[in-house]
Amino acid sequence: MKKIDFEMSVRKALRIKKISLSKMAKELGISTAYCSDLVRGNRESEERKKQIKEFLEI
Repeated sequence: MKKIDFEMSVRKALRIKKISLSKMAKELGISTAYCSDLVRGNRESEERKKQIKEFLEI
């Protein structure tokens, strides 16, 4: 999944589920800043991206 596609998918899922980025980060056990970097494509971690996808069911 491309950076832009991943970010758009995550942000859309967060809106639909009415979950904030910080709440998702807390549930995943990572900092909000790190989670934001992952979503925006500024950091790479396929394992964490997989966790985000599973959490949001995307």
